[in-house]
Amino acid sequence: MTSNPSTGFAQLEQWFSSPRMSTYGRYSEPEAFYIWNTRLSKAYLEDIQHVEVLLRNRIDNQLSDARGPRWFEDASYFRFTDQFKKAVTTAKRRAGARHSPGKIIAELTFDTWRFLLARRYKTTLWPILLRGLPNLVADGLGQEDFEAHVAVIYGLRNRCAHHEPLVHSDPLTEANQLDKYDSSLFHVAHWIDEDAARWIKKNSRVPGIRSRRPA
Repeated sequence: MTSNPSTGFAQLEQWFSSPRMSTYGRYSEPEAFYIWNTRLSKAYLEDIQHVEVLLRNRIDNQLSDARGPRWFEDASYFRFTDQFKKAVTTAKRRAGARHSPGKIIAELTFDTWRFLLARRYKTTLWPILLRGLPNLVADGLGQEDFEAHVAVIYGLRNRCAHHEPLVHSDPLTEANQLDKYDSSLFHVAHWIDEDAARWIKKNSRVPGIRSRRPA
């Protein structure tokens, strides 16, 4: 896992800052843990990307069937917040002058989709979305369960995107947290499409990288 020859910790601190490297300084091989953490973060981002696209497409498909392809402009019916309206305005600007509904949907960020699952939409958006989540219904679960798992993925996405550590000083605590991330990714994908969930799991690099954790 470590490069050859090994880079000194002082050099890593100089390159990446002492505060960032402080998490890794407690290990006998800080470079190995830093590289492992980086690779694990990137592998998780791949899985998150797949689940995010699944999520946004399922939300878009359900709401388009119910209210038309420009459902995101149906503010009076869905009682969208000002935050959501601003997100749509930003997405339209990014999509360009001749934006199609599909292009606008693609420009909306993960946090937008995550917050559309909030309890405030339980009587407007959620009944429509639930019809597209038969596996969630089969498991006897509902809005709170789905939102909670998406929130876990959203938190993981932010940690990975902002280069925050996934390692923990206690290996058992670390393993339990990573298991929680893995579970949420699989369950959200499964509730949307079980075949897609199996495909994501089959192609994930996370298990292999986790198995190569430095001692």
